[in-house]
Amino acid sequence: MKTTLTFLGLLCLALSGSAAEPKIVPREAWTDTQPAIGPALRQPAQIRLVTIHQTESRNPDAISRADEKKRLRAILASHQKSARANNEKKVWDDIAYHYIIGPSGDIYQCRSLDYQSDSATVLRSALRGNITVCLLGDFRTAPEKQGDKPPTETPDQHPTPAALESLVTLIASTLHRNSLNIEAVKAHRELPMIALGSDCPGGLFYPTIQTEILPKVEAKLQELGKK
Repeated sequence: MKTTLTFLGLLCLALSGSAAEPKIVPREAWTDTQPAIGPALRQPAQIRLVTIHQTESRNPDAISRADEKKRLRAILASHQKSARANNEKKVWDDIAYHYIIGPSGDIYQCRSLDYQSDSATVLRSALRGNITVCLLGDFRTAPEKQGDKPPTETPDQHPTPAALESLVTLIASTLHRNSLNIEAVKAHRELPMIALGSDCPGGLFYPTIQTEILPKVEAKLQELGKK
């Protein structure tokens, strides 16, 4: 009996340790499109930030994992032929974000971590050493949507509990791996902007980052530091 309890105890410890590292859906599981990013966007060795974004695309009430992957492929195609000015260039060579998290809680690897992300609003200097994590969805308030042309009128939407849980785990593991603290976590809207700024990741979600996400990330980060 003593041997059995010891084995079970070790098994529980192993399982709890593995849960600290998020399960990532590899890029090849949702697309076979190869990026064509130039050497100028190589990521510096030192990671200094993790930023939170939204795709600004509304999720249907029932969205399957197959639908999530389809949505990612549409975002990739859009980003590759984007004509919106982004600092020094006008065309993005790959999907902009390093990770996208679906309502299912699945974390999809997007742009390689070897390269900087892209943005139509953020200064290039703010993208260096910056890992971008994006949630699939539109979490803006009604006034924020009125800035669209034509204005978007859709019901309020919030990230799912599964997506938020994955967000916390991913951010905490990224901070731990790069010896960063909670101060390294930013929302898109908190970064230096090119011109008019951004309301990303949405006024309905942004307060949750401050009141729930960051405290949970900090708690998980402390747990990781004890292992």
